[in-house]
Amino acid sequence: MESAFDRNNGVIQSLLDTDYYTFTMMQAVLHQHPNVDVEYQFIVRSKESLVHLIPQIRQELEKLANLQMREGEQRFLFNRKFREYLTPDFEQFLGLFRFNLRYIHVSTIDGQLSIRVRGPMLHCIMFEQPVLAMVSELRNRDKYPDVELADVTRRLYQKFEWLEKNASQEELAEFRVSDFSTRRRLSFKAQR
Repeated sequence: MESAFDRNNGVIQSLLDTDYYTFTMMQAVLHQHPNVDVEYQFIVRSKESLVHLIPQIRQELEKLANLQMREGEQRFLFNRKFREYLTPDFEQFLGLFRFNLRYIHVSTIDGQLSIRVRGPMLHCIMFEQPVLAMVSELRNRDKYPDVELADVTRRLYQKFEWLEKNASQEELAEFRVSDFSTRRRLSFKAQR
């Protein structure tokens, strides 16, 4: 059986491992508010302690800082389908973009994991999605180390079976699945 987690690579392996909305907002910031400073803070809403993950989070952030937009990824993002939304100057900017770790601070506050991103919005906006996915996946690796991809698939199909049993044909006629949970994913492999 194949594990749901890939421990050999970084949690985030591509700048495309985010949502399209982030790119469109980043472009808006580039064009309209390039000098605005922001501050984001990751807050643990439960009482679960994630402090033990801090060393792994820091390692993953180092890997994140080494990512850059690869040529094939840039071609994909700026293909004809998206060209009407994304401009050539933004394409050039993304080709140069790198995560700058001086804008992100990982620590402990009141016994809880604290992650704060502070700096120019143009350079900080891309942190949100990867940081959330990173914390989620590291937490899940720790909490559910024996989860297999088959377990994930079985659980997904159980949900579909529940829907078929509990929803009418009329309700299901227009039913479509769209997944927006990459930031809260079990793992990259399971999400894929």
